[in-house]
Amino acid sequence: MSSLRGIIAHRGASAWAPENTMAAFEKAVELGADGIEVDVQLTADRVLVVMHDDTLDRTTNGNGPLSRRTLAQLKDLDAGSWFDPKFAGEQIPTLQEVLVWARGRCRVDIEVKTRTAREIPVQDFARLISDAEMEAQVAITSFERDFVESLQRHCPGLEVGLLISPLPPLKLGLLRGGLSALAVFLLAHKLCCCLPTALSAALVGGFLALLLTWLREIDKLSEVAERLQADALLPHWLVLSRSLAVVAKARGLTLVTWTVNKGFLARYFQKLGADGIITDKPDLISGPYERT
Repeated sequence: MSSLRGIIAHRGASAWAPENTMAAFEKAVELGADGIEVDVQLTADRVLVVMHDDTLDRTTNGNGPLSRRTLAQLKDLDAGSWFDPKFAGEQIPTLQEVLVWARGRCRVDIEVKTRTAREIPVQDFARLISDAEMEAQVAITSFERDFVESLQRHCPGLEVGLLISPLPPLKLGLLRGGLSALAVFLLAHKLCCCLPTALSAALVGGFLALLLTWLREIDKLSEVAERLQADALLPHWLVLSRSLAVVAKARGLTLVTWTVNKGFLARYFQKLGADGIITDKPDLISGPYERT
């Protein structure tokens, strides 16, 4: 059974406890989540720790890049008080600690962040998971296509998924430019109606062309995942269309969407064919899914 099916708690039950801490993972299991999603980063002494940001400022009492700190230095930080004083003393866990804790409790979706994906051999992940005896309970996901492909080539026994952002990275700058141009046009038109009709049409037409290009790119993503030999496709909920769901399922891919925090959206995506839902609030949307 895929480790990406059912309700997956995003960074743990991150609506109710500080994200990517043992408190959040415990809460996720308490609320009935089928699995947890964790982010991994690499420390200065090359230990995999569970944290989303590559800097310490937002979720700890430290500051600066995580990659410049050793594990011992990171363990001295408070990763809970920022969320609520009652979580004071929560530490940044290592991936090994989380895997050992999760054995027999829940499945684990390990999202490998960009720098980590580029710096650590894929065999190190396989070894860590094997040592924890978690091969059957773990999936590894990433936005980095080369990393996904390498995992499938060198670690065929592991479940691997390709993450898809709300906007394809190569199109993000263009789309932002189109949005900015449209905003400028609307403002100028409202204030003084000084733009020629031809220029107005060009701006709107250019924006619509970019949008259509983006939508066509999205529908090709299942083909990309299959070419990389990924087991799963994980699009953000904003880009999970009916056509993408149909093609992904026809290609035999496990389909998971993120980050869904409304029950009606969870029910919609389940009907659309999503095998799993990643959410900050597993208690609010676990109802529509049969427990797996």
